[in-house]
Amino acid sequence: MGKKVLVVFSHPEQKSFCGGMRDAIVKGLVEAGHEVKQSDLYKMKYNPVVSQTSVKELGNKEYFNVIMEYKNAAAKGLFADEYAAEHEKLKWCDYFILISPYWWGSVNAMMKGWVDLTLTAGVAWDFGKIYDKGLLRGKTGMIVTSTSMPENAYAKDGAMGMTLEDRFHHLTWGSLKFCGADVLPTYCAYGVLSASDDARKDMIANVVKRVKEMETAKRLYAYEHADHGKTEAKNEVKLESTSSSKKGGCCYLF
Repeated sequence: MGKKVLVVFSHPEQKSFCGGMRDAIVKGLVEAGHEVKQSDLYKMKYNPVVSQTSVKELGNKEYFNVIMEYKNAAAKGLFADEYAAEHEKLKWCDYFILISPYWWGSVNAMMKGWVDLTLTAGVAWDFGKIYDKGLLRGKTGMIVTSTSMPENAYAKDGAMGMTLEDRFHHLTWGSLKFCGADVLPTYCAYGVLSASDDARKDMIANVVKRVKEMETAKRLYAYEHADHGKTEAKNEVKLESTSSSKKGGCCYLF
């Protein structure tokens, strides 16, 4: 049975290599019988900035507590329309694929803003509902990226000092798994700038193969009953809610 897949694309150039991967991924998914929705962030002129204008009405006009204001907005339908639309796409999908070039150690700023404004309290997680209890449990996420440097640079003894998967741990574990989603291994097209045309074609073919195998592929992180106790132990620093009208508690610490 076909799955519902959200493809989020973040690159200022439609004809970029990332754009080529996006086009091939969407085509491959549709051919495999999946239903696809897309968010083309630059084309949409998406605003990735967290601010008071993210919501239609503030619960506390004197102090902008991001977590509590977003939690309140999620509960009362107060998110600005462009963010509410992304929340609905996320709730709709079974799988979500984030496509961005690798810039300065992570996805680009536009994609990071999408993560900040979409994986919010009340939408993707909540107090007492993180990791295996997160609101994205039952969904699976994946990052697709490209680099200018070759694969051997991304090793502990390479120029970058760690693997690309380690570089993306802040997102795969710190964001996607935090919100309860299973996570597929990151796909990277390495050394795109110096790659031959044949090598680039192989990269495109490989990413399409990867996404077509997403239902049976081994997860990087997944919910497992046998691992539940270990995961719970990691969550012993419990998040506690505070009123958006008050200062204090975990929501004011940072």
